[in-house]
Amino acid sequence: MFGFVIRSLFLGIGLAMDATCVAMTNGLNYPKMKKNQIILIAFMFGFFQMMMPFIGYLLGVGFSEFLTRFTPIIALVLLSFLGGKMLLEGLKKCEDEGCKTPFSF
Repeated sequence: MFGFVIRSLFLGIGLAMDATCVAMTNGLNYPKMKKNQIILIAFMFGFFQMMMPFIGYLLGVGFSEFLTRFTPIIALVLLSFLGGKMLLEGLKKCEDEGCKTPFSF
């Protein structure tokens, strides 16, 4: 429960910083904006800032059930790709002296 409150607090802080940046940008770009435009932009931005975490949560819950069935296969594919890439890079011949990596000795 405490973790949920902390995550929600940080999400709220992040969304507030985002809204502040958008408001400052709009204010600088359109200094003579009408009040009804200001209210409409604020309402729309607030609505979407409220809905996006909710939609993300719903998609995450739905997608996590799908993902848990295929986790071993996804891990196999990703680790095989990375391992194969590491092997190919290790076996590749270095033609000139400028191809040393920053971590090579």
